[in-house]
Amino acid sequence: MTTTEAKNKKHQYVARFVKKDGTVRAIRFRTDVKSEGDGQLAYNPTEKGLKLVWDSDAKGWRMINVYTVYELTIKGKVYLNDNAKKQLIEL
Repeated sequence: MTTTEAKNKKHQYVARFVKKDGTVRAIRFRTDVKSEGDGQLAYNPTEKGLKLVWDSDAKGWRMINVYTVYELTIKGKVYLNDNAKKQLIEL
């Protein structure tokens, strides 16, 4: 399954990454959730290497630093290191 195929289905992904404070975090998230608000940010997250996602457990918006992701799971398939970063960018 390609990333585009996965993106077109309502699916939850799991990423493991290192937070700014150095701790490791796992997050279960979706990318197909639409905001009820105006959806305007003061900056473009992509330009800063960030991916805006919906945290399925906390029920809120989160930013994932693409450069610190070391594992990404899409439909049971695990991507590691550079492959994880590439897949996350394409979601």
